[in-house]
Amino acid sequence: MSSSTVERTGGSGFRVPNLGFDRFSGFYLGALFIILFGLWKPDQFLKLNTAHSVASEQAIVAMLGLAVLVPLAAGVFDLSIGATINLSAVSVALLQVKHGWGMVPSIIVAILIGVAIGLINGFLVVGLHVSSFIATLGSATIIGAFQTIVTDQSQPLPPTTSAWLNLTQHKIFGFQIVVYYLIILALIFWWALDHTPAGRYIYAVGGNPEASRLSGVKVGKWVWLSFVTSGTVAASPGCSTRPCPGRRSPSAGHSFSRRTPPRSWGRPSSSRGASTCGAR
Repeated sequence: MSSSTVERTGGSGFRVPNLGFDRFSGFYLGALFIILFGLWKPDQFLKLNTAHSVASEQAIVAMLGLAVLVPLAAGVFDLSIGATINLSAVSVALLQVKHGWGMVPSIIVAILIGVAIGLINGFLVVGLHVSSFIATLGSATIIGAFQTIVTDQSQPLPPTTSAWLNLTQHKIFGFQIVVYYLIILALIFWWALDHTPAGRYIYAVGGNPEASRLSGVKVGKWVWLSFVTSGTVAASPGCSTRPCPGRRSPSAGHSFSRRTPPRSWGRPSSSRGASTCGAR
């Protein structure tokens, strides 16, 4: 029986419902912080402008959280997401500003960079049996070095075309459109992981790779695909970070690796079972 459905019985026979603190602690903490700051600075914090600002600022970080979710569900790490988003952001800016490419081809190239990074990470972990922690940490370092070469240690200018700015800066009901990108992406991930055979295979691989292998599941295939998904999704928000103030440094993306939720720095785990750090 799932821990979220278990009800504990007190000494007096009163049944205490499980409120899901083990699964939804982040939501409870978020609500707690909102209440605390709302009571502390109600005239400043409890405003719609605050919600607009926080949502728009954290949308990219949340997308990276979704990117790292798939490898964790498959029982492996991907510590290269920060370097991936940074390289994709730099690439899409350089292609448009320096080389005169159009917006759409530049975005396609940036996303293909993420796909290539995912394929390489998958090869290191599945093909060469390197620990995912070591492999993706090393690939992040190499990506950072490649980015330094591409930018020549200079700060690339962001594109300034109206089409490019509307891609991320356009507002709907006060929220930047990247917030709606995040919502759509989250719904796709929820549907894919919880309501498709692919999602069940990924959870099975993360829960018990040996049992999955004996059941006929191609463990290496799903681990590899989890890295490709992570690289692709991590590169996608990189196409929308350049116009945002405060993210124009060539090394800005590396901060995203340090902002990964603390739980992911422990043993990678599937919410539906045990875990593994490698794949065969």
